[in-house]
Amino acid sequence: MLRMMLVPVAMLALVGCERASPAAPDASAAAPMEPGLFATIPDDARELTIDFKPALGSDESLGFDVLSRKKKGTVTVALLGVPESEGEPFDVTTVATSTILFGRGDVFASPKHDFSGDDVLIEHLVDVDGNGALDLLFHFAATELGLGGLSGTVEFCLVGDATSGAFYGCVDVKIAG
Repeated sequence: MLRMMLVPVAMLALVGCERASPAAPDASAAAPMEPGLFATIPDDARELTIDFKPALGSDESLGFDVLSRKKKGTVTVALLGVPESEGEPFDVTTVATSTILFGRGDVFASPKHDFSGDDVLIEHLVDVDGNGALDLLFHFAATELGLGGLSGTVEFCLVGDATSGAFYGCVDVKIAG
């Protein structure tokens, strides 16, 4: 079933957290939509790696791909930078942080921090995966992710823009009681 996700005007919308096909979705298969502007991920959007609940100061994740429906507080997601030694580099300092959204389906949240101050941005730059490239940490309110009726494994995506263009990264998260 194809579902278009509504997001702010300056952002991207995904179809099932995947690229939209060039053809318009079948209206009978699409979820009802409220009035609003939406777009699809452009074919040239770059797929990047994100780390859900990263282990800071370590070169690997704690493996916390589980999220409780009852979670309060924040969820941390790292957008991983790519060093030149690993192919086409990606510098997370070029991200337009005001365009960042994290979520699934028709439920997305903006980061809890206002990145307009250099101090806040600097505090969120860290090399999570130990590859020599800076990664950018984002914190999202768990209560804004629409976890209430979810179960099983759900794909969550981080979407945004950088000076090099649009990007996205997705991760499967197991929803627990």
